[in-house]
This record gives sequence, C-alpha cells and structure tokens, in this order.
Amino acid sequence: MPPFPRPNNILSTFGLRRTLDRSTTVVQRKLAKQVDVVIAVTLEGVTLEMIPPLPFPTDYGISEKYGFLSDEAALEVLPDPYYKEWESVVANLQALLLSKRLKRRIETLPIVTALRLRTNPEWRRAYTLLSFMTHAYIWGGDQPEEV
Repeated sequence: MPPFPRPNNILSTFGLRRTLDRSTTVVQRKLAKQVDVVIAVTLEGVTLEMIPPLPFPTDYGISEKYGFLSDEAALEVLPDPYYKEWESVVANLQALLLSKRLKRRIETLPIVTALRLRTNPEWRRAYTLLSFMTHAYIWGGDQPEEV
C-alpha cells in the first residue's frame, strides 16, 4: 500500500486555498467559472467532488439592486412609430373601456411584427402594452371575453 500523501504536498501541488479541522483538510478551487472542485484529504485518502456553481442573479435578468425590476429605466413609449397604434390604445385605455369601444378598437388593430423591437427595454415595453390590452379585452366588458 502506498504511503498516505501529506496534505500540504497535495495542497501545494494544486496551489489551492485550505481550511483545516481535526480530521480533514478541504480545499476548493474555481474552474472556468463553471464548476467548483472540492478536494478533501482525510485519513482514508483523497476524494474529489464536483459542486455545481451558484447561479448569478444577472444571468436570469434579476437586478442585485432592484430584484425583478430592471436596472435600466423603463421606456415610456416605444421609439419606433411603427408601434404607435399599440401606444395609442394603451394611452386611451380608460376612455375606451368606459365608452365600451375597446374591443372593437383592438379588433381593428393591424397585425404587426415584433422584428422591429431591438433592445430589451423595447421588448419589455411591448410586452407591457400587449399585456394591458389583452387584460382589458378579456375583462373589460360585462362578461369575460373568450379568446
């Protein structure tokens, strides 16, 4: 049986940081921002364990400062006039609901493409506009509308 490797030799070989307790030496190293490697040296031998990384909130569009709200200010209007019909409906949403003209107005909207949306704030604004119009269309009458 080969002699038990000395922890300090293993640690210096890998160039790793270490923490010690009475029976185990544990070292940890970050590899290519993807996986943590934990090497534990005990009296029984050396073990190697891969630990999945903790995700970064920014990878999921979560702001460390504002949570699920964006760090960027929300757009007040879409900059492309191509989407002015959507903006017009939402700007007049209350009046269209009270006059019971909203459903007819939405049904006459031209079908437009989303290919002209270029940035994440533009996509978020478009999503907000469409969400408001959909909600108002379904729930804005005397009876919920079937879609």
